[in-house]
Amino acid sequence: MTVLSKIAIAALLALGLLEACHAQPKSETAMQAFIREKTDSIFQQEKIPGLLVAISDNGNRFFYSTGYADKNTKAVFDSSMFFEIGSITKTFTAYLLEKILAADGLADTIPVTRVLPASLASNPSLTRIRILDLLNHHSGLPRLPDNMNLLSMQPYDGYDTAQLFTYLQTVNPAPTGTYSYSNLGFGIAGTIGSRLTGKSYGQLLQELVLQPLNLHNIKTTIDNEPSATGYFDNATVAPYWAADALAGACILKATPTAMLNYLHSMSFPPNAGERQVIDLLTQKTGDAAPKIGIGRAWHLLEKEGKPTICWHNGGTFGFSIFAAFIKGQDKAVLVVVNQFNKNAISDGLGISIMRKMLE
Repeated sequence: MTVLSKIAIAALLALGLLEACHAQPKSETAMQAFIREKTDSIFQQEKIPGLLVAISDNGNRFFYSTGYADKNTKAVFDSSMFFEIGSITKTFTAYLLEKILAADGLADTIPVTRVLPASLASNPSLTRIRILDLLNHHSGLPRLPDNMNLLSMQPYDGYDTAQLFTYLQTVNPAPTGTYSYSNLGFGIAGTIGSRLTGKSYGQLLQELVLQPLNLHNIKTTIDNEPSATGYFDNATVAPYWAADALAGACILKATPTAMLNYLHSMSFPPNAGERQVIDLLTQKTGDAAPKIGIGRAWHLLEKEGKPTICWHNGGTFGFSIFAAFIKGQDKAVLVVVNQFNKNAISDGLGISIMRKMLE
Protein backbone atom coordinates (compact mmCIF):
# COMPACT_ATOMS: atom_id res chain seq x y z
CA MET A 1 0.00 0.00 0.00
CA THR A 2 2.40 2.61 1.17
CA VAL A 3 6.07 2.89 0.80
CA LEU A 4 8.25 5.90 0.28
CA SER A 5 7.34 7.83 3.43
CA LYS A 6 9.46 10.52 5.07
CA ILE A 7 10.30 7.98 7.77
CA ALA A 8 11.46 5.50 5.13
CA ILE A 9 13.61 8.11 3.40
CA ALA A 10 15.19 9.05 6.71
CA ALA A 11 15.93 5.40 7.41
CA LEU A 12 17.48 4.90 4.00
CA LEU A 13 19.72 7.92 4.33
CA ALA A 14 20.83 6.90 7.78
CA LEU A 15 23.71 4.65 6.68
CA GLY A 16 22.48 1.75 8.75
CA LEU A 17 20.13 3.36 11.24
CA LEU A 18 18.69 0.21 12.75
CA GLU A 19 20.41 -2.83 13.96
CA ALA A 20 19.84 -6.61 14.10
CA CYS A 21 19.58 -11.15 13.57
CA HIS A 22 18.65 -15.74 14.53
CA ALA A 23 19.47 -19.66 14.17
CA GLN A 24 23.10 -19.59 13.24
CA PRO A 25 25.49 -22.33 12.20
CA LYS A 26 28.43 -23.11 14.48
CA SER A 27 30.88 -21.65 11.98
CA GLU A 28 28.94 -18.56 10.99
CA THR A 29 30.57 -15.97 8.77
CA ALA A 30 31.13 -12.36 9.79
CA MET A 31 28.22 -11.35 7.56
CA GLN A 32 25.92 -13.90 9.19
CA ALA A 33 26.99 -12.79 12.66
CA PHE A 34 26.30 -9.17 11.71
CA ILE A 35 22.79 -10.07 10.53
CA ARG A 36 22.05 -12.22 13.57
CA GLU A 37 23.19 -9.59 16.05
CA LYS A 38 21.34 -6.75 14.31
CA THR A 39 18.11 -8.71 13.86
CA ASP A 40 18.07 -9.94 17.44
CA SER A 41 18.76 -6.43 18.69
CA ILE A 42 15.86 -4.95 16.73
CA PHE A 43 13.49 -7.67 17.79
CA GLN A 44 14.31 -7.07 21.44
CA GLN A 45 13.78 -3.31 21.04
CA GLU A 46 10.63 -3.33 18.91
CA LYS A 47 7.25 -4.84 19.67
CA ILE A 48 6.81 -6.78 16.43
CA PRO A 49 5.52 -10.33 15.85
CA GLY A 50 8.39 -11.57 13.72
CA LEU A 51 11.28 -10.62 11.47
CA LEU A 52 12.96 -12.43 8.58
CA VAL A 53 16.16 -11.57 6.71
CA ALA A 54 17.31 -13.31 3.53
CA ILE A 55 20.50 -12.46 1.67
CA SER A 56 22.51 -13.59 -1.31
CA ASP A 57 26.16 -12.65 -1.05
CA ASN A 58 28.77 -13.87 -3.53
CA GLY A 59 27.17 -17.25 -4.08
CA ASN A 60 26.07 -17.77 -0.48
CA ARG A 61 22.46 -17.58 0.64
CA PHE A 62 21.50 -17.07 4.26
CA PHE A 63 18.05 -16.99 5.88
CA TYR A 64 17.58 -15.80 9.44
CA SER A 65 14.43 -15.15 11.46
CA THR A 66 13.33 -14.33 14.93
CA GLY A 67 9.92 -14.11 16.55
CA TYR A 68 6.92 -15.74 14.92
CA ALA A 69 5.39 -15.93 11.47
CA ASP A 70 2.20 -16.81 13.35
CA LYS A 71 1.92 -15.88 17.02
CA ASN A 72 -1.01 -18.21 17.62
CA THR A 73 0.62 -21.40 16.33
CA LYS A 74 4.17 -20.27 17.22
CA ALA A 75 5.23 -21.07 13.64
CA VAL A 76 8.50 -19.43 12.65
CA PHE A 77 9.45 -17.99 9.27
CA ASP A 78 11.15 -20.23 6.76
CA SER A 79 12.42 -19.82 3.22
CA SER A 80 9.33 -21.41 1.61
CA MET A 81 6.61 -19.51 3.48
CA PHE A 82 4.51 -17.01 1.52
CA PHE A 83 4.04 -13.39 2.57
CA GLU A 84 2.68 -10.25 0.91
CA ILE A 85 5.27 -8.18 -0.96
CA GLY A 86 3.01 -5.14 -1.23
CA SER A 87 4.40 -2.35 -3.36
CA ILE A 88 7.37 -4.40 -4.57
CA THR A 89 4.64 -5.61 -6.97
CA LYS A 90 5.25 -2.34 -8.81
CA THR A 91 8.64 -3.54 -10.05
CA PHE A 92 6.89 -6.49 -11.74
CA THR A 93 4.26 -4.16 -13.20
CA ALA A 94 6.87 -1.89 -14.74
CA TYR A 95 8.64 -4.95 -16.16
CA LEU A 96 5.62 -6.43 -17.88
CA LEU A 97 4.29 -3.09 -19.13
CA GLU A 98 7.58 -2.12 -20.77
CA LYS A 99 7.58 -5.49 -22.55
CA ILE A 100 4.04 -4.93 -23.79
CA LEU A 101 4.84 -1.43 -25.04
CA ALA A 102 7.96 -2.64 -26.85
CA ALA A 103 6.00 -5.44 -28.54
CA ASP A 104 3.42 -2.91 -29.74
CA GLY A 105 6.06 -0.44 -30.92
CA LEU A 106 5.02 2.14 -28.34
CA ALA A 107 7.30 4.36 -26.27
CA ASP A 108 6.53 4.95 -22.61
CA THR A 109 6.61 8.68 -23.33
CA ILE A 110 3.18 8.56 -25.00
CA PRO A 111 0.28 10.10 -23.05
CA VAL A 112 -1.79 7.69 -20.98
CA THR A 113 -4.94 8.87 -22.75
CA ARG A 114 -3.69 7.11 -25.90
CA VAL A 115 -4.11 3.72 -24.23
CA LEU A 116 -7.07 4.42 -21.94
CA PRO A 117 -10.77 4.71 -22.90
CA ALA A 118 -11.44 7.52 -25.39
CA SER A 119 -13.86 9.13 -22.94
CA LEU A 120 -10.95 10.02 -20.65
CA ALA A 121 -9.31 12.21 -23.30
CA SER A 122 -11.91 14.84 -22.42
CA ASN A 123 -10.11 15.39 -19.11
CA PRO A 124 -7.29 17.79 -20.04
CA SER A 125 -5.44 17.01 -16.82
CA LEU A 126 -4.81 13.46 -18.03
CA THR A 127 -3.48 14.36 -21.45
CA ARG A 128 -0.21 15.69 -20.00
CA ILE A 129 0.54 12.48 -18.08
CA ARG A 130 2.83 10.02 -19.87
CA ILE A 131 3.11 6.32 -19.11
CA LEU A 132 6.66 7.06 -17.91
CA ASP A 133 5.19 9.47 -15.36
CA LEU A 134 3.21 6.58 -13.89
CA LEU A 135 6.31 4.39 -13.66
CA ASN A 136 8.55 6.97 -11.97
CA HIS A 137 5.90 8.59 -9.73
CA HIS A 138 5.98 11.93 -11.53
CA SER A 139 2.35 11.87 -12.67
CA GLY A 140 0.99 14.20 -9.99
CA LEU A 141 -1.77 11.67 -9.30
CA PRO A 142 -2.76 11.17 -5.65
CA ARG A 143 -1.61 8.14 -3.73
CA LEU A 144 -5.08 6.56 -3.99
CA PRO A 145 -8.41 7.53 -5.57
CA ASP A 146 -11.03 8.95 -3.22
CA ASN A 147 -13.85 6.73 -4.52
CA MET A 148 -12.51 3.54 -2.92
CA ASN A 149 -13.21 2.35 0.61
CA LEU A 150 -10.06 3.52 2.38
CA LEU A 151 -11.44 2.47 5.78
CA SER A 152 -11.67 -1.19 4.80
CA MET A 153 -9.08 -3.82 5.73
CA GLN A 154 -9.44 -4.81 2.05
CA PRO A 155 -9.30 -1.35 0.40
CA TYR A 156 -8.43 -2.63 -3.10
CA ASP A 157 -10.89 -5.52 -3.22
CA GLY A 158 -13.78 -4.94 -5.64
CA TYR A 159 -12.43 -1.64 -6.95
CA ASP A 160 -12.96 -2.28 -10.66
CA THR A 161 -12.10 -0.52 -13.91
CA ALA A 162 -15.55 1.10 -14.08
CA GLN A 163 -14.88 2.86 -10.77
CA LEU A 164 -11.33 3.68 -11.83
CA PHE A 165 -12.38 5.26 -15.11
CA THR A 166 -15.20 7.17 -13.42
CA TYR A 167 -12.65 8.64 -11.04
CA LEU A 168 -10.22 9.52 -13.85
CA GLN A 169 -12.89 11.46 -15.74
CA THR A 170 -12.68 14.28 -13.21
CA VAL A 171 -9.33 13.81 -11.45
CA ASN A 172 -7.21 16.95 -11.34
CA PRO A 173 -3.66 15.81 -10.54
CA ALA A 174 -0.86 18.08 -9.41
CA PRO A 175 1.53 19.25 -12.14
CA THR A 176 3.78 16.53 -13.53
CA GLY A 177 7.56 16.62 -13.10
CA THR A 178 7.90 16.21 -9.33
CA TYR A 179 8.20 12.91 -7.47
CA SER A 180 5.05 12.01 -5.55
CA TYR A 181 4.49 8.34 -4.73
CA SER A 182 1.25 6.99 -6.21
CA ASN A 183 -0.31 3.57 -5.84
CA LEU A 184 -3.01 4.80 -8.18
CA GLY A 185 -0.43 5.46 -10.88
CA PHE A 186 0.80 1.87 -10.81
CA GLY A 187 -2.76 0.57 -10.68
CA ILE A 188 -3.35 2.45 -13.92
CA ALA A 189 -0.12 1.02 -15.35
CA GLY A 190 -1.31 -2.53 -14.67
CA THR A 191 -4.71 -1.73 -16.16
CA ILE A 192 -3.05 -0.36 -19.31
CA GLY A 193 -1.18 -3.65 -19.69
CA SER A 194 -4.44 -5.57 -19.52
CA ARG A 195 -6.18 -3.22 -21.96
CA LEU A 196 -3.39 -3.53 -24.53
CA THR A 197 -3.36 -7.32 -24.37
CA GLY A 198 -6.83 -8.40 -23.28
CA LYS A 199 -5.21 -10.47 -20.52
CA SER A 200 -5.46 -10.37 -16.75
CA TYR A 201 -2.66 -9.08 -14.58
CA GLY A 202 -1.98 -12.64 -13.41
CA GLN A 203 -1.66 -13.90 -16.98
CA LEU A 204 0.71 -11.07 -17.90
CA LEU A 205 2.80 -11.74 -14.82
CA GLN A 206 3.22 -15.39 -15.77
CA GLU A 207 3.89 -14.88 -19.46
CA LEU A 208 6.09 -11.79 -19.39
CA VAL A 209 7.99 -12.00 -16.10
CA LEU A 210 7.86 -15.32 -14.28
CA GLN A 211 8.28 -17.69 -17.24
CA PRO A 212 11.08 -15.74 -19.00
CA LEU A 213 12.98 -15.45 -15.71
CA ASN A 214 12.16 -19.03 -14.66
CA LEU A 215 10.61 -17.87 -11.40
CA HIS A 216 8.18 -19.78 -9.21
CA ASN A 217 6.18 -19.15 -6.04
CA ILE A 218 5.29 -15.56 -6.88
CA LYS A 219 1.49 -15.31 -7.12
CA THR A 220 -1.48 -12.97 -7.17
CA THR A 221 -3.42 -15.28 -4.85
CA ILE A 222 -2.59 -18.17 -2.54
CA ASP A 223 -4.87 -20.87 -1.19
CA ASN A 224 -3.48 -23.59 1.05
CA GLU A 225 0.20 -22.73 0.67
CA PRO A 226 2.17 -22.23 3.91
CA SER A 227 1.99 -18.51 4.66
CA ALA A 228 2.98 -16.07 7.35
CA THR A 229 0.28 -14.24 9.27
CA GLY A 230 0.27 -10.48 8.90
CA TYR A 231 -0.68 -8.20 11.77
CA PHE A 232 -2.21 -4.74 11.61
CA ASP A 233 -0.91 -4.11 15.10
CA ASN A 234 0.75 -6.52 17.49
CA ALA A 235 -2.52 -8.37 18.10
CA THR A 236 -4.89 -7.78 15.15
CA VAL A 237 -4.59 -10.22 12.23
CA ALA A 238 -4.74 -8.55 8.81
CA PRO A 239 -6.21 -10.43 5.81
CA TYR A 240 -4.11 -10.82 2.68
CA TRP A 241 -5.19 -8.27 0.10
CA ALA A 242 -7.24 -8.93 -2.99
CA ALA A 243 -7.31 -6.37 -5.80
CA ASP A 244 -8.94 -5.74 -9.14
CA ALA A 245 -8.20 -2.61 -11.20
CA LEU A 246 -5.29 -1.55 -8.98
CA ALA A 247 -3.64 -4.98 -8.78
CA GLY A 248 -0.47 -3.64 -10.40
CA ALA A 249 0.24 -1.59 -7.28
CA CYS A 250 0.21 -4.21 -4.55
CA ILE A 251 -1.22 -7.67 -5.24
CA LEU A 252 1.70 -10.12 -5.19
CA LYS A 253 2.64 -12.77 -2.64
CA ALA A 254 5.95 -14.64 -2.65
CA THR A 255 8.31 -16.81 -0.64
CA PRO A 256 11.72 -15.58 0.57
CA THR A 257 13.47 -18.01 -1.78
CA ALA A 258 11.38 -16.79 -4.71
CA MET A 259 12.26 -13.18 -3.93
CA LEU A 260 15.98 -13.93 -3.77
CA ASN A 261 15.63 -15.67 -7.14
CA TYR A 262 13.87 -12.59 -8.50
CA LEU A 263 16.57 -10.26 -7.22
CA HIS A 264 19.23 -12.57 -8.70
CA SER A 265 17.49 -12.29 -12.07
CA MET A 266 17.61 -8.52 -11.79
CA SER A 267 21.36 -8.68 -11.14
CA PHE A 268 22.06 -11.37 -13.75
CA PRO A 269 19.39 -11.41 -16.50
CA PRO A 270 19.17 -14.76 -18.32
CA ASN A 271 19.51 -13.29 -21.80
CA ALA A 272 20.03 -10.06 -23.74
CA GLY A 273 16.31 -9.37 -24.12
CA GLU A 274 15.62 -9.50 -20.40
CA ARG A 275 18.78 -7.50 -19.72
CA GLN A 276 17.48 -4.74 -21.98
CA VAL A 277 14.28 -4.50 -19.96
CA ILE A 278 16.11 -4.48 -16.63
CA ASP A 279 18.58 -1.86 -17.86
CA LEU A 280 15.61 0.32 -18.78
CA LEU A 281 13.91 -0.16 -15.40
CA THR A 282 17.08 0.72 -13.48
CA GLN A 283 18.03 3.71 -15.64
CA LYS A 284 17.68 6.91 -13.63
CA THR A 285 14.78 9.07 -14.80
CA GLY A 286 14.64 11.60 -11.99
CA ASP A 287 15.06 12.16 -8.27
CA ALA A 288 12.87 10.85 -5.47
CA ALA A 289 14.75 12.50 -2.59
CA PRO A 290 18.30 13.64 -1.81
CA LYS A 291 20.67 10.82 -2.86
CA ILE A 292 17.72 8.70 -4.01
CA GLY A 293 17.03 8.47 -7.72
CA ILE A 294 14.10 6.82 -9.44
CA GLY A 295 14.17 4.60 -12.50
CA ARG A 296 11.00 2.86 -13.61
CA ALA A 297 9.59 1.53 -10.31
CA TRP A 298 13.03 0.76 -8.85
CA HIS A 299 14.51 3.38 -6.54
CA LEU A 300 18.23 4.02 -6.74
CA LEU A 301 20.33 4.73 -3.67
CA GLU A 302 23.47 6.49 -4.79
CA LYS A 303 26.70 7.04 -2.92
CA GLU A 304 29.95 8.26 -4.43
CA GLY A 305 32.48 5.49 -4.84
CA LYS A 306 29.90 2.74 -4.26
CA PRO A 307 27.68 0.80 -6.68
CA THR A 308 24.09 1.96 -6.92
CA ILE A 309 21.67 0.04 -4.71
CA CYS A 310 18.44 -0.72 -6.57
CA TRP A 311 15.64 -1.07 -4.03
CA HIS A 312 11.94 -1.03 -3.36
CA ASN A 313 9.97 -1.41 -0.20
CA GLY A 314 6.40 -2.46 0.39
CA GLY A 315 3.65 -2.27 2.90
CA THR A 316 0.26 -3.93 3.33
CA PHE A 317 -1.95 -3.94 6.40
CA GLY A 318 -0.02 -7.00 7.56
CA PHE A 319 3.56 -6.67 6.29
CA SER A 320 6.46 -4.23 5.92
CA ILE A 321 9.07 -5.38 3.39
CA PHE A 322 12.33 -4.23 1.85
CA ALA A 323 14.21 -5.69 -1.13
CA ALA A 324 17.42 -4.55 -2.82
CA PHE A 325 20.07 -5.74 -5.25
CA ILE A 326 23.23 -4.59 -7.03
CA LYS A 327 23.31 -4.97 -10.82
CA GLY A 328 26.04 -7.32 -11.96
CA GLN A 329 26.90 -8.45 -8.44
CA ASP A 330 25.54 -11.29 -6.34
CA LYS A 331 24.46 -9.03 -3.50
CA ALA A 332 20.80 -8.92 -2.56
CA VAL A 333 18.79 -8.54 0.61
CA LEU A 334 15.19 -9.10 1.65
CA VAL A 335 13.70 -8.05 5.00
CA VAL A 336 10.18 -8.99 6.10
CA VAL A 337 8.35 -7.73 9.20
CA ASN A 338 4.87 -9.22 9.59
CA GLN A 339 3.26 -6.04 10.88
CA PHE A 340 1.81 -2.95 9.24
CA ASN A 341 3.67 0.36 9.18
CA LYS A 342 7.08 -0.95 10.26
CA ASN A 343 9.02 0.17 7.19
CA ALA A 344 11.41 2.18 9.34
CA ILE A 345 12.56 -1.21 10.67
CA SER A 346 12.63 -3.18 7.41
CA ASP A 347 14.17 -0.35 5.36
CA GLY A 348 16.78 0.58 7.92
CA LEU A 349 17.84 -3.02 8.52
CA GLY A 350 17.92 -3.81 4.81
CA ILE A 351 20.08 -0.82 3.95
CA SER A 352 22.48 -1.48 6.83
CA ILE A 353 22.95 -5.08 5.63
CA MET A 354 23.48 -4.02 2.03
CA ARG A 355 26.03 -1.43 3.06
CA LYS A 356 27.82 -4.04 5.13
CA MET A 357 28.00 -6.32 2.09
CA LEU A 358 29.56 -3.48 0.11
CA GLU A 359 32.35 -2.77 2.59
